[in-house]
Amino acid sequence: MKTVSEQIRLWRLLRLWMLACTAWAMCLGPAHAADRTFAKRFSINKAGDILIVGNTLMTCPGSCPTVQNGTSATLNNNNYSMAYVNTEGGAFLNSSRADLNLPAGAYVEWAGLYWGGQSANAAKNQARFITPLSDSNLTSTVVDTGSANANRYQA
Repeated sequence: MKTVSEQIRLWRLLRLWMLACTAWAMCLGPAHAADRTFAKRFSINKAGDILIVGNTLMTCPGSCPTVQNGTSATLNNNNYSMAYVNTEGGAFLNSSRADLNLPAGAYVEWAGLYWGGQSANAAKNQARFITPLSDSNLTSTVVDTGSANANRYQA
């Protein structure tokens, strides 16, 4: 058993250690809160597969076909100036296309469309969605912008 003087010394060391930890924690700065409260979009407990389809809106221009088709040794486009893809042409500044092929008998339980970028345009919450059966102009129900740069967004 420790003597009273040893116990007092240990208690003082413990108090000093706690004071140092508290001072260090106060120097860390405030915790950052989320810009908004996030909610679950969809939930299901069911057997099946998940398919994700997407595409890019920026690529290196025609001078980098080995990067675009995946045969480049480095598989990156770091040394190229980027350009808009614009598969639709015409009045579109920027567009891309992706196909989702479902096996026979398959069906979609839920689907979400998300896009993002950096723009000061007030219409960044809008997208044109073209399918084999329809052509629609969509408006996002939610647009999240960056705290440090409001031009960066996800819709």
